[in-house]
Amino acid sequence: MRWFLAGLIFLLTSQVASNVASGQITGEVESIGFNNSYRPDCATPMIVRIKAPAGYRIANHFHPADEHVTLLDGDVTLQMNDGAQTQALTRGAYVLLPAQMHHGVSTKGGMTVQVSAMGPFQLTYVNPKDDPRTRAP
Repeated sequence: MRWFLAGLIFLLTSQVASNVASGQITGEVESIGFNNSYRPDCATPMIVRIKAPAGYRIANHFHPADEHVTLLDGDVTLQMNDGAQTQALTRGAYVLLPAQMHHGVSTKGGMTVQVSAMGPFQLTYVNPKDDPRTRAP
């Protein structure tokens, strides 16, 4: 996993680092960047850029804040409302996912997405069995 600077200065806080280390953000994610969330106990703007390989999947989950998602490259299939709706996204697509909305993400050929939200970052899996933080090593 590589941390990067992409035109803006991103600072990695201990709270964000623990989310990555604990498995809250998982998989073969190549790069991820965060803005200046100096105080994890305060709501601050957050930007995350994730580059994931072909076959990557994030199980059905939700967040306490709205998510603004832009597909920068690749393909994404977005599953919403516990799989009741599915939407294929192509490069340049933007979607607003309201707070508490159940959604999952997968990619066939790989993806680079940028997510903006109010932090600190939180992710709750709908099915606790899907949470990689609870799986045995």
